[in-house]
Amino acid sequence: MNHPIDIERDRFVHLRSRGRERVRVTCGRVWLTVEGDLDDHVLARGQSLPLPRGARVLVQALDAPARLVVHRPTLSWVRWLRTAARLGQTAGGTVASPSRLGAWS
Repeated sequence: MNHPIDIERDRFVHLRSRGRERVRVTCGRVWLTVEGDLDDHVLARGQSLPLPRGARVLVQALDAPARLVVHRPTLSWVRWLRTAARLGQTAGGTVASPSRLGAWS
């Protein structure tokens, strides 16, 4: 799932990572700092940065308006089936395991 965010020049945006996310700049340049990371980052169009789970992030557009996209990956079908099988076992239900469907580990 992708979430575009437009930022006006010299404006700040606060983000909170929910996990396994990546910020990608699609327009302009941004300055980005991540809680717990001693380095600041300047990203230009086409560049991206992975975000640690639960991190607070501060982003500022530099020079001109900027657009960034927060990419939140979706579950692969194999992971989805494994999760469903695990939930089915705890609820007493039956779900086919990925190995029975010919999926690889």
